[in-house]
Amino acid sequence: MQDLVHEGIKLYDEATNDEIRLRYAYQAMRMAFYSGECPQTLMLFNTLVTTRQDKFIYYRCLSLKAGALYKTGKKNEAAYLYSLVFDKSDELKKSVYTSFRWAVDG
Repeated sequence: MQDLVHEGIKLYDEATNDEIRLRYAYQAMRMAFYSGECPQTLMLFNTLVTTRQDKFIYYRCLSLKAGALYKTGKKNEAAYLYSLVFDKSDELKKSVYTSFRWAVDG
């Protein structure tokens, strides 16, 4: 999975379209998150997702960041980010509501 993270970063650097870059950032973050590399997930969000966008994929990235914060014990910060995603993304409402509940201990 780390090879895929590095490949995603490389493709992110080569892309010129901002939307495509955001998609590569999401894929790299997703691979890092699901391989258990939460600090790397946070670092990727902070370095690759440089501008806030009102797009579905941005909120997917934000929810991955929230999940990484939750797994590193920063439940309050995770709950806050989950609430932002809940407010802005109808597609993710159900999953981030469940995650928000976990972050605030039910």
